[in-house]
Amino acid sequence: MQSPPDAPAHSLASLFLARIRERDPSTANKCDPTGWALLFLLRYTRTVSWLTRLSLIGLGLSCLPLQLATAQVSALGQQYEAAQRALTDGNYPEAQRAFEQLVQAHPEIAEIHANLGLIYFEERKFGEAVPELRRALKLKPALANSATILALSLSELGRFSEALPGLEKGFRSTDSETKRMCGLQLERAYTGLLQNRRAVEIALEMNRLYPDDPEVLYHNGKIFGNFAFLSMQKLSQIAPDSVWTHEASAEAYESQGSYSSALGEYRTVLGIEAKRPGIHYRLGRTLLARFRETLSAEDLSAAVKEFELELTLDPLNANSAYELAEIR
Repeated sequence: MQSPPDAPAHSLASLFLARIRERDPSTANKCDPTGWALLFLLRYTRTVSWLTRLSLIGLGLSCLPLQLATAQVSALGQQYEAAQRALTDGNYPEAQRAFEQLVQAHPEIAEIHANLGLIYFEERKFGEAVPELRRALKLKPALANSATILALSLSELGRFSEALPGLEKGFRSTDSETKRMCGLQLERAYTGLLQNRRAVEIALEMNRLYPDDPEVLYHNGKIFGNFAFLSMQKLSQIAPDSVWTHEASAEAYESQGSYSSALGEYRTVLGIEAKRPGIHYRLGRTLLARFRETLSAEDLSAAVKEFELELTLDPLNANSAYELAEIR
């Protein structure tokens, strides 16, 4: 009786080899030699990046032939080993050439198309990655992670509607990095499709999942900033003369250092609602900021008056009390 082959080196290999024991022994000698080629896909794969690891998760061995020594298998194994070595070394141009040769020789093997698509993705050749990943999925729809990489590629190309189903599925993944990358692309896709509320929902969830991730924080800041701008824009369109619009404008001017414009907007707010809480304090704060630039005694005196007016309306306004104490 022939001894079984050595265990594949890749840590995920046991997940696939475990299925071999469940096969019907009567079919053991009826497998095509390309089945052994799939073992090479596991045996010679090392960890290059999270995407390389994911490319293996979707692989499956339909069978493991007992008769291994054929010229076809040997040649395919050597080709794949050389291609994988180039990928492990980060030599993407060489890996690309090797896998392109493998695709030409063995177009029927889904995993080769999947790995070539993965290489194109790593090289940011998204337009070339898409057709290879589609071919892989047509040959073997179970390659779930190729579907994720396809969705990421489509999103990078701006084909957001096509990308959404795969990105949403990837965002539900239990793999943290898959979830993270799909989440970032979902923010981009929803924004591109003008589904800004959905983009904010994803950003809030990303904040919860990755609170200390600089890239997530950067992109979420853009999402929240964009949503705030759109909200203020809508406010100015539906209620241009409301206290809310003038107060928002005043705060924007103040943050930009346009103190005269901010003062005008705050006074417009008081003209609409004379006892509106907090406005005298904001007037005093703006006057005080301008005083620090101009050293105008008139601005300082006016700031004191505004803080006092705020305390008249709201004796518990701690901010006004603090500013007055600092001035005096």
